[in-house]
Amino acid sequence: MLTWRPLRTLDVDLSYNASDRDINGLDNNHIEATQLLATAQLLRTLRSELLFERNVTEDQANLRRIGRWIASLGLIAQLTSQVELTLRARNDDADTSGAGASQIPDPSEQRYGCAVLYRPTERLIVEIELNWLDNFAGAGLDQRFNIDWIPFEGGSIDLQFDYDRTQNRSINDATTDRWRAAARWTLDPRTFLELQYFANLPDNAPRTEVLQLAFNFSS
Repeated sequence: MLTWRPLRTLDVDLSYNASDRDINGLDNNHIEATQLLATAQLLRTLRSELLFERNVTEDQANLRRIGRWIASLGLIAQLTSQVELTLRARNDDADTSGAGASQIPDPSEQRYGCAVLYRPTERLIVEIELNWLDNFAGAGLDQRFNIDWIPFEGGSIDLQFDYDRTQNRSINDATTDRWRAAARWTLDPRTFLELQYFANLPDNAPRTEVLQLAFNFSS
């Protein structure tokens, strides 16, 4: 990754990533991604993000190549000390080739979205996100609501609650609720007991619930 700051209010990041996955000694999957991200502070309470990306996936196992040109523009406005508004537009233009390309739908996609983040205190965050998607499955509005709450300031007992609801209207009419709760009892600076609960509750798929108890001690 290369980072360049030509102006005090402008940051430019250029990154390149490549990965290979070998199965039984064969090079079955090769991915390359080049990304350019420019972040500018337009006003004291307004900043912008402009992203360009080119990524290519060589899938030898399925005999296909998928190339993507991605362009994204975002505006982030600090409306008040507690409220932040984000507007984004993203275009994903994909092309497929190879004998196996006909087995998958066109992965191209257009996305327009907005998000409102409300932070009345450092221990409570509420976020509402709306995204309009247009892809191979049709078009529709996806909605997401998230609340992250830490009831008490740091002490011997820490509690944290997180609730996330996602409604996918672009692909199918599906809603998923996710719950997470964690309680940590600190006995001394090096010892704590922690209880975590996680639930993934889709309305049209199998549900998952996990309860985990952990004890940590370090000398």
